[in-house]
Amino acid sequence: MGKAPSEPEQKENQNRAGPGFKGDFTVEIAWIVAKQVIVMFLLMGVGVAAAKRGMLTDQAARSFSSLLLSVVMPCLLIEAYQQPYSAEQVKLLGFAFLLAVGFHFVTILLSHLLISKAPNGSHRVEIAAAVYSNCGFMGFPLIQATVGAQGIFYAAAFIGVFSVLTWSHGVMTLSGQRTISAKKILRNPAILGLALSLMLYFTGWQLPEVVGSTVGFLADLNTPLAMVITGVFLSEVDIKKTLGDFRVHFASLLRVVVFPCLMLAFLKFSGVASLLPQAEIVALTILIACACPTAASTVLMASRLGGDSTHGAKLLAVSTILSLVTLPLIVILYQVTPALAW
Repeated sequence: MGKAPSEPEQKENQNRAGPGFKGDFTVEIAWIVAKQVIVMFLLMGVGVAAAKRGMLTDQAARSFSSLLLSVVMPCLLIEAYQQPYSAEQVKLLGFAFLLAVGFHFVTILLSHLLISKAPNGSHRVEIAAAVYSNCGFMGFPLIQATVGAQGIFYAAAFIGVFSVLTWSHGVMTLSGQRTISAKKILRNPAILGLALSLMLYFTGWQLPEVVGSTVGFLADLNTPLAMVITGVFLSEVDIKKTLGDFRVHFASLLRVVVFPCLMLAFLKFSGVASLLPQAEIVALTILIACACPTAASTVLMASRLGGDSTHGAKLLAVSTILSLVTLPLIVILYQVTPALAW
């Protein structure tokens, strides 16, 4: 079981991610991000190899994806919120929610404006791919490696906003629908998991040891299983043809370069990260979630809603490859860029 760090370890994580990110920490945290991204690429390589050898089929990957979304992700959220209540943490959690809402609102608007319509309707997949990041499958392990358990606590806010919008705006974009049932949104496993996590957090209820261990074991599946499944999707992509697709590159650059840099600029030049103690931890957490490549769920939902899942797999492949370079660079930029303080 991947238990949460002890209190001294959490304090160390908080201190390391404190305001300013001065000294050797700039190189250290960028290297942590780079190493974690490489590990994920190796795990994806296992998925590619397994698919090529017929060990994992596309249908199996979709079934495992349902397991991840319906069981593993809620368990990850529940485990993150099994900690004592703190009024200061609640303020920071609210800050994280506001950043997540603002980021998604801006990216949705810009994606619809910047991505032109395609005769075959592939622009719908491109919009979803540009807006929604792989914040759960790829973001959570990156955040845990760089920021620690506290980062997962605040990243859950991003996941909550991501889930609501994916099952509302995302579904409408990919399907062409104009409306969607609120019941379907609220029944999303990630939303239900977040609601249960918050209830446990605010009431102070701790799971029984046996249940907590089970939840922890399931939560530990997130990174390896998600990356192997992503590799299965990538195995279907013809890289040579994909490299010549301008639309794929444009949407991918929006996802891993333009939109994260907009968030970085806002965090640095608005001064919001200096408003609360430890707000820098929240800022770095949300930035990493914003900088992740296209969400794997884009491929799944495109297929489920009758969209072009092959085009979605191309976007997933290109943005994921680009993120090997862009993610560490964005973290470095955040650390070395001077901030305005209020």
